[in-house]
Amino acid sequence: MEFRKRDKCPCCNFSLKGDEKIFKGDLDANVKKKVLRNVWMGIGKTKHFTYLKCSSCGTLYNTVYPSEILLNSLYQNMPANMDSEVNPQNQIKNQVSYAKYIYKVLNLLDTKNSKNSFLEVGADRGLLIKELKNLLGIKFKNCIGIEPNNVVLKELKYNLDESSTNSRIYSDINDLDKEYSNKFNLSACIHILDHCYEPKELLSNLNNKLKSNGILLIVVHNPESTLAKVLGRKWPPYCSQHPQLFTKKGILKISESTGFEVVKKGRTFNNFALSMITKFFGFKINFANNINLKMPLGNMYYILRKKSI
Repeated sequence: MEFRKRDKCPCCNFSLKGDEKIFKGDLDANVKKKVLRNVWMGIGKTKHFTYLKCSSCGTLYNTVYPSEILLNSLYQNMPANMDSEVNPQNQIKNQVSYAKYIYKVLNLLDTKNSKNSFLEVGADRGLLIKELKNLLGIKFKNCIGIEPNNVVLKELKYNLDESSTNSRIYSDINDLDKEYSNKFNLSACIHILDHCYEPKELLSNLNNKLKSNGILLIVVHNPESTLAKVLGRKWPPYCSQHPQLFTKKGILKISESTGFEVVKKGRTFNNFALSMITKFFGFKINFANNINLKMPLGNMYYILRKKSI
């Protein structure tokens, strides 16, 4: 079966009802693979499956979505995350910002070795791992990068080796053995939950890998943001890669049900070239590549802490 279906909200399990708002999409279970591949990535490509809005927590989610096998074929040979949209300097600045979110809440941990282990789902090239190691001024004793994209593995391995005395790469978090249970102090999941068809399963799995009071940073798109409201259906996160988009209430619900508590949240500010904006509106302006901006693009970060047992 190439496509799967669900009839409950992925955050709060609220069942479908007729009064839910529908954001009608251009894609359905009859879409051809070739068409799906063409719209699978790239800014401004707003074709997506139909979103329903949960009447309980406001989460937007698709009820029809590609199977896991089909998704793997779509993701495994993509270029590095945002390579075509954000230049290397701005990518690093963005990862530094994410690393600082983790760094600032380390006082919430009550373990003696609160900095020695890190797990990242969707590690991409390992830029966050590298920047967090630099901020902490230490090498991790244990560091795991979960990354299914074969294109970035060479650079990810290099950054893992530079940042840790013991590191490994896995293509799926489910490949980790039981020995990794209650193993990590710190973890991150940057723009992964938006892509994950079963986000509750992923968060439960991460909770299992963290020590008591362990910290998890997540970053997600926010359909309640001002930018989302201004752009409406043209807001880029409405796309084929996102089977759900999380509201603040939705994150609170899914965190609570997977053994986490939200200890901090806020808007993220992204660094990017003006050309990313002009490209979105269909204009190619060469000098815009040299003008850098920093502003909120409708995303939220949340710091979750594993509840003490």
